[in-house]
Amino acid sequence: KDQFLVMLAHELRNPLAPLLNTLFALEKDEAVRQTHGPCLDRMERQLRRLNRMVDDLLEGARVILGRIRLRSERLDLARLVRIVVEDRRQLLEQAGVTLTVTAPATPVWIKGDADRLAQVFDNLLDNEAKFVDRGGSAAIVLTADAEASEAVLTFSDTGIGFTPELRDRLFDVFAQADQSLDRTRGGLGLGLAVVKGLIEQHGGTIGAASEGAGLGAKFTLRLALEPR
Repeated sequence: KDQFLVMLAHELRNPLAPLLNTLFALEKDEAVRQTHGPCLDRMERQLRRLNRMVDDLLEGARVILGRIRLRSERLDLARLVRIVVEDRRQLLEQAGVTLTVTAPATPVWIKGDADRLAQVFDNLLDNEAKFVDRGGSAAIVLTADAEASEAVLTFSDTGIGFTPELRDRLFDVFAQADQSLDRTRGGLGLGLAVVKGLIEQHGGTIGAASEGAGLGAKFTLRLALEPR
C-alpha cells in the first residue's frame, strides 16, 4: 500500500504541470480572458487544489516510508511554537476559533529539524481550524518535564472530537475524523499520519484523547529534552 501511494502521487503529478502551464498561456490571451475569464479562474483554483492534494499525498507517502531526512539541530521549542502560532493565527481567526498559547519564558531545548517540526504544528493547527466550530476555542500548552527529561506539548480544543473506535486508527493513512456524508471538514486524511511519522522520526511520541464525538480532542506530543 505504501509503495502504491508513492507511485500514485508521482503519476498524478506528471499531468498537472502541463495543465497548469497551458492554463497560464490561455490566461495571457486577452481575447480568451475576456470571453472565458470566470471559467479560467475556476479551472485554476481547482487545478491548484488538486496540485496541493497530490503534494500532500507524496509527502505523506515519503514520511510513512521513512524517506524524510531530518536536519536536526539544537533548538528552542518554546520559540518555535510561538513563531508557528503567529504565522497561523490568522487562519484560526478567520475560522472563528480563539487560540491561547502557554509556554515557558525560558528556552525549552530539544534536538530536531525546525522545518519538519513546524510542519507538524501547522498540520495540528490546520485541524483546529477545520474541526472546531466558529466560536470554539483551542489551546496549546508547552511544559518541560525535568523528571522524565521530556518536552510535553499539548494541542486541545472544543471541536468535533472522535469516538473510541476512531481513536485506534486516527493516525492511519486516510483516516477521517469527519464521518459525515458531505465531509465538509475533511481532507485526504493524511495530516495526522504525517504528524505521527515526523514525531517518531524525532524519537518522540504522540497520543490522542477525546471524551467522545462533539466533546473536543487533545493531542499530546513528547520530545526528549536536551541538556541546558
